[in-house]
Amino acid sequence: LASLSWGYVFAAVAVYSTSVVVSGYRWRAVSAALRMYHPLGFFIRRYYVGMWFSQVLPSGIGGDVIKAYDLAKASGRKKAAVMSVLLERASGLGALVGIVLVSLPLLWQLFGGHPLFWFLSAFGAVGLACVPVLALLHRLKGLYRRRATRFVWRLSRDVHRAFFSSWRVLIIQTVTSAYVQLVGVCVMWLLACALGVDISFLTMMALCPPIFLLLVVPISLAGWGLREGVAVGLFTLAGVMDASTALTLSLLYGGVTVVTSMPGGVFWLRNHK
Repeated sequence: LASLSWGYVFAAVAVYSTSVVVSGYRWRAVSAALRMYHPLGFFIRRYYVGMWFSQVLPSGIGGDVIKAYDLAKASGRKKAAVMSVLLERASGLGALVGIVLVSLPLLWQLFGGHPLFWFLSAFGAVGLACVPVLALLHRLKGLYRRRATRFVWRLSRDVHRAFFSSWRVLIIQTVTSAYVQLVGVCVMWLLACALGVDISFLTMMALCPPIFLLLVVPISLAGWGLREGVAVGLFTLAGVMDASTALTLSLLYGGVTVVTSMPGGVFWLRNHK
């Protein structure tokens, strides 16, 4: 930290802030597909609020609950609001699966026959296989007639509406989700540069998705501790940096998320005066 290049840190905050705006746009597109129409500013502000609460609630799921509550309150449609948040989250996970699959050749160079490589390969394959299944199940009308499977039918219907109802919808979700995930990789790379680590962007693109994926697991506040443990294990296993550097990098990433989410606290306070 004593030799930290602050220019890279400021650049990381600026770049990460753009992903919040794009995420708000992505959420608005999903909500519009589910017949909930609000201005883009509404979704960006609520996304910031969700990020802010994610700093004090388990994983990012705590922030998702806040986002769903605010949208349900504004639209009067509780189930659709919850579904929009779930699908917006699923869109990001889909992009992570895509990045993992694209990065498999580089992961093989880094980990060879290590079980981690086979786990990531299996995860990518299962994730890819789930896409057509979820997109087509709504065509089985019998699922809706049975109460036990009605939720699955509705989920498939909403997946089709949000992602596959038109080429325009599919392109919007693909581009925005890929952008958000690549911004996360870019932030990690900029922070590594700030620490003087000589690592390529492509290597970072292969190593970051598993870290981001595990942050979804709600077992720590805002992913603190879990993120650091995974980062230290993954980066040292790949041999790209030592444990202390990996720990510092992860802590810096957490700090960037805190700073970037601060407007959410302001928006929340203004709405609850």
